[in-house]
Amino acid sequence: MRDESHQALSAFLFAMTAPVLWRIRHLVMETGENPDKIPVLLAILGSGSSGKTTMVDDYLNPFIGDSSPLLAEELLKTTYGSKTGSINYMNSYMESGEVSPLIIDEVGTQFLNGATVQGKIKHWANLRSNGFEGPQGTIILTSNADGAVLQEAIKKRVWYISITSDYKPTDQQVYNFTSLAGSVNSNLYRHVLYTLSQRLDHLTAHEIQRFSRNWVWLTAEILQEPLARFGLETAFPAKRWRPSCVLPGRQPAPSTRPRKKR
Repeated sequence: MRDESHQALSAFLFAMTAPVLWRIRHLVMETGENPDKIPVLLAILGSGSSGKTTMVDDYLNPFIGDSSPLLAEELLKTTYGSKTGSINYMNSYMESGEVSPLIIDEVGTQFLNGATVQGKIKHWANLRSNGFEGPQGTIILTSNADGAVLQEAIKKRVWYISITSDYKPTDQQVYNFTSLAGSVNSNLYRHVLYTLSQRLDHLTAHEIQRFSRNWVWLTAEILQEPLARFGLETAFPAKRWRPSCVLPGRQPAPSTRPRKKR
């Protein structure tokens, strides 16, 4: 069984950074750099039995302080009448000013291959360049897709994470994942996000330029202090966290539903 703990933590890094990704894109643009490599969407891909839904519903949702029911694409299609309706819902969310990530579970295996969706991803990535002002949303999707055939112009705007292994047997888990799920809260998320927001107000030009190469560098750096309190800083060293396109079956490079306003 492959150790995919770094892929899982990558999803949490995205979630911690998501509410300020619009600010990071804006800062990068102000330096004259291209913000295209800073994603607007996270796609968690893998097999149907790999625990993606458990990860986002039992862990990621409470981690960001969201207690609303997990939203599936099929529910959106049923509610809004068609695939186009669900895409329009996502588009409305992206432009609503809400910054907490919209989490949508089990999108169709061909969802990311569609021309309409790929066009929307490009549209969302270009919102600020086209004059959109104010906060901008992000989306987290899970899918059983084995891989999306995206245009090159779209790939750089989507962060892929591969989750292909099931959870370890209970007797092999350092922490029982079922018991751990009941202890998840939003304290770490709020601490990292608050610190990240403060740091973004006082960055040098060189630090801003670093986002073009590694847009999670500051989040990973901030995360080291609370991890160190529990002796985990060596398990997840900040210098290893570099975003990469990770498709199912490939080894990663080290490195929401109708939502209440908060």
